[in-house]
Amino acid sequence: MSKITILVSSLVALIVAVIFPKLFFQSAKVTPVLTHMVSSASATSTASDITKYDQRLNMGITSYAAASPYNPSYFLSHGGPTFMYSEENGKGGDMGAFRALQKIGSHIVNDVKPAFIMVVSAHWESSGHDNIEITIPKPKGLKPDENELIYDFYGFPDHMYREQFRTRGSRELSQSISDYLNENGLKASVTARGIDHGTWVPFKVAFGKTGLTDDYWHLGVPLIQISLAHTEKFAIHEQLGGLLRHFTEKSGANGILINSGMSVHNLHDLGTAMYNHPNRPMSYVVPFHDKLRDIFTKSTDYESRIEGLEKLHQEPIFRQAHPSVEHFMPIVVADGFAGKYGKVKEVYNNASLSLGWGVYEFIASNKDVKL
Repeated sequence: MSKITILVSSLVALIVAVIFPKLFFQSAKVTPVLTHMVSSASATSTASDITKYDQRLNMGITSYAAASPYNPSYFLSHGGPTFMYSEENGKGGDMGAFRALQKIGSHIVNDVKPAFIMVVSAHWESSGHDNIEITIPKPKGLKPDENELIYDFYGFPDHMYREQFRTRGSRELSQSISDYLNENGLKASVTARGIDHGTWVPFKVAFGKTGLTDDYWHLGVPLIQISLAHTEKFAIHEQLGGLLRHFTEKSGANGILINSGMSVHNLHDLGTAMYNHPNRPMSYVVPFHDKLRDIFTKSTDYESRIEGLEKLHQEPIFRQAHPSVEHFMPIVVADGFAGKYGKVKEVYNNASLSLGWGVYEFIASNKDVKL
């Protein structure tokens, strides 16, 4: 097949994916890896498969959390809006990631019981390369503290733009976070903004069927979204994660930090992957996951984790896995949260086409508590 034919076919596939996203997402079969274990289950899972997911995920979550003085942090791979419906039809996302998020949501509600949730999403970079922005709600209707939803996806069925996930913000809490960042070496400000699909889509999965609700709100505690900086520099995002740790101390503010992106995110290759080999991932997805796992599990200290991430950033495989860096950067924030005394565990990962569905748990500590 000529290069021209491949190029044309790939472009056609991309157009189909945009115009008919449901058709696009029906094409891929997946081979999940949960806590380093391989399953033969496809995206459409039986009750037995789901039980296996749950058993393995229970093994992967909260290994060090009880000993830590801080609440855990998580990195979630969020996919697109179709991810919300993975359990209903087995299409549009990744069933293993879907179950992982449900288990994490249940753990947060029933065990962590945070006073509020902070989230860093790949879909919000600040207006400058060295500053951080924190949401405050846009006053509207009868609920002036409600977070507006941003439907930042295109070409999907109409009903996805009618989905709701009602949460409230807190101007006082957002200002406190901004003040703390400013007092400790980062530039920060509050911004009137809604929450994007990198937040509310995975949160509907994680918290949509839990008890953390009341008569109106889908989430019973304040939700604060925090931006990335508009830069590829890892250092500022490591620093951000480290400072946000302050707000997760169990005996203090008792918040929790969630980081949302994709462990591999190459939309440019989706058409090529779907056309040429719809039943297997692109060649770089699994090796990239392996490198990331090695950094988190084999590094002996925080400095070596940072060095490993920086080196990975310079390797050619990084640009294959992440042509742009924003979906990876929440992982860097989470690593900064774990910090010098922390631990990182892979809860789940899977390779599908040109996407990676990694889910990771980050546990922080201090010099007085060894994990």
